[in-house]
Amino acid sequence: MTHYFEEYQQLYYADPSSKVFAQLAAELVLRGEIEPAIDICRKGLIHHPAYSPGRLVLSRALKESGKVKEAFDELKQVIKVDPTNISAFEALALIYEQVGQSDHAKSCWRKVIELDPFHAVGIQHLSDGTRQTVSQEAESVESIQKSPIGPVSLLPPRPDERSPGVVSAALADLFLQQGHREKAIDVLRQVLAANPQNQLVQSKLNQLLSETEHQAKSGRLEQLLATIAQRKRR
Repeated sequence: MTHYFEEYQQLYYADPSSKVFAQLAAELVLRGEIEPAIDICRKGLIHHPAYSPGRLVLSRALKESGKVKEAFDELKQVIKVDPTNISAFEALALIYEQVGQSDHAKSCWRKVIELDPFHAVGIQHLSDGTRQTVSQEAESVESIQKSPIGPVSLLPPRPDERSPGVVSAALADLFLQQGHREKAIDVLRQVLAANPQNQLVQSKLNQLLSETEHQAKSGRLEQLLATIAQRKRR
């Protein structure tokens, strides 16, 4: 649990129709309160049916409760509304891996890499040298959406899939989608403090820190150029 929980709780109960339901539900998943998280997501999505972060959290909560097929269906809804949602493809890949459909998983990871060529987690999953562009794949986004996942709704989540690191990484993705980069970094650092061996979260954190440093350098360069331009006008 992060220290934002009480803040989200207050905001949500002050206005249950607000989009803060997604953050509160993600925090509840971190606390292991899966059913309340599902309930809050379903209620929130009544007000905001196209709000992708809310469906991502709902998918995560459903997966945690063992309802993998329902989690899969929620991710398909996200991709239908937002075909470039990296978090949705990443979550789909993890579900495919869990149920043993490695070909579909690789297709999703390749889509992740197509959308973000420097995506550390996607690169790690395709580090066996099989990385290709999606245009070279026989399966398109549409075929991934229509892919039968079979009777997996009865499958329990793997023990390692319930680790707080994976769920917290999803919460960090929510912060990123809303432009809260520092909060995302803070969440990932808390996860690593609790589980220093989580390589996927470490990769996400390294990627964020690198991007943040690059943006800071670019900002300083722009300031310097602006200063130089002002001096020339004098």
